[in-house]
Amino acid sequence: MKPTLPLILCAVVFALLWSGWMVFLSVEPRTLAITAGCAFVAGWLWYRIMCWCFRRMRLLPNTGPNTAR
Repeated sequence: MKPTLPLILCAVVFALLWSGWMVFLSVEPRTLAITAGCAFVAGWLWYRIMCWCFRRMRLLPNTGPNTAR
């Protein structure tokens, strides 16, 4: 299992819960596309920020061009 798999799953769950709440609060159908796009962006940002935080705390291995293997 890749070390980032739990982060990916948490980001998906976050995006689904966030979009579900926004759909629940929205009563107009035309806002669904905007909500879906915002949920995708929110999930992606959540994943990137959590990866950065966990790498900074050294809970995830560093990956990149400057990483010694």
